[in-house]
Amino acid sequence: MKAVVCEDEEALQLFLEKQVCECMKEAGINGSCEVFSSAEELLEKGNPFYDLYLLDIQLGQMTGMELAEKIREKDDHAVILFATNYKEMIRKAFLDPKSDQVLVVAHRGNWRSAPENSVAAIDSAIQMGVDIVEIDIHKTKDGQLILMHDDRVDRTTNGKGFVREYH
Repeated sequence: MKAVVCEDEEALQLFLEKQVCECMKEAGINGSCEVFSSAEELLEKGNPFYDLYLLDIQLGQMTGMELAEKIREKDDHAVILFATNYKEMIRKAFLDPKSDQVLVVAHRGNWRSAPENSVAAIDSAIQMGVDIVEIDIHKTKDGQLILMHDDRVDRTTNGKGFVREYH
């Protein structure tokens, strides 16, 4: 079996190559795995046919989808899988005002299943698969940071007044 990894981040290249090789070994498959850091490099220097392509969805000048289209032009039976550094993809989509990617944000965590802004609410939101958990931080009178949505304690506690007045 001939496999190829096309990933522009070196740490992920090594990780993905190792995973592919370990999977082949565990399955008793004799094979090899080549690694390329760009779509252009793969198209220029790579073997024209691989059994398995593992492509970064967010490559430099050419996206993984564009590369897959070029691969399909030569080999319509190729198995193509996509990988991405999800955290970086979310960060880029969040910071790019022209991005059309929809991100799911859990404001105050999953506050329907646990108290808002609590570790349980944050963990529940992560388990649900949201892209971003948004939390609010306030400083108390003695300088401690706490997670609380409101600047007043009235709604979520039996106290009254501003968070900044409590210590």
